[in-house]
Amino acid sequence: MKPDAARIVARLQALKAEPWLGPARAWWPDYLFHVTDVQNAARILTSGRLLSRARCDETGAMMVDNASEQILAGTDPAWQAFVRLYFRPKTPFQYQTEGFRPIGQRGGLQAYCPMPVVFLFDAVSVLTRAGTPFSARNLAAANAQVGDDATFFEMLPFEEIYHSSPLSEAEKRSIVHRRHAEVVVPGELDLSALRRVWCRSPAEQQTLQTLVPQRIWMRFAARVGSSPRPNLFNRLWTFVERAELSADRIDVRLNPWSRTPGPFAARVDVLDARSRHRGSWSEPEFDSRPPNQELVIDLGASRRLRRYWVGFWLDDRLAYAGSYSGEAEDLF
Repeated sequence: MKPDAARIVARLQALKAEPWLGPARAWWPDYLFHVTDVQNAARILTSGRLLSRARCDETGAMMVDNASEQILAGTDPAWQAFVRLYFRPKTPFQYQTEGFRPIGQRGGLQAYCPMPVVFLFDAVSVLTRAGTPFSARNLAAANAQVGDDATFFEMLPFEEIYHSSPLSEAEKRSIVHRRHAEVVVPGELDLSALRRVWCRSPAEQQTLQTLVPQRIWMRFAARVGSSPRPNLFNRLWTFVERAELSADRIDVRLNPWSRTPGPFAARVDVLDARSRHRGSWSEPEFDSRPPNQELVIDLGASRRLRRYWVGFWLDDRLAYAGSYSGEAEDLF
């Protein structure tokens, strides 16, 4: 623990009482945030640790790379040896990368995290660990200030870091970088300080659960949620809101208000309990605008399955995964 940890804790407590923070953001100082793709999130929970980019490269632990090569190229390579967390949710980078967007509509950063999962770590536990620095702005920004003691922490401009109002042109250059202020942990971060894991929708929570071994899931299940509160996602683009599975039917509902409804190359695959292919559906020009926001796959009475796994893809990315297990005895 840092020798001046008490001052860091005091500053966090004082932040929560700041009148400019307001009730909607008053809980932010309690946590630090890490956002990653659902497949990476499953790997993190399964392994019990969050690795730096350098260690992911060494071990092959990163399932999906949602970083921007453009931003990485402008960042000191030394920071790739650190786990990177943000002081706040809903950073500008998340706005640029969240949600399923058709190929050709994914923005200039060429970074893509269509199904983000947010890890919320206890801020006091991480910030007071010895050897844990923090920055006043995005570490990719030129001349980013970095420190690790209470004096530097007390000087951080949290009114700009936590800024959530519309920006004028004059404010953008400064405030956008502040909104990306970071906390970095050398090497890896275990999950002892993990308090919550949040998904954008119940269907995406089902997807995460499907990707994590059951014995591991039971360890974290009480900390995983998907309600609209707290407000951790932008929810402006395509994603699966809910999915209902039965022995003869798959019903998937997508966000009807998406700014990027398509076209997608959509695909559904169904596997039985022995991983045998039992059915599929595809549409090369799928558009999720109403009334197409609800997709129903009829498995047919002759192919009623007691257990099966289903995967739904939009272009090149998994949009939903789930499994069905009926009460009747498995017949295959």
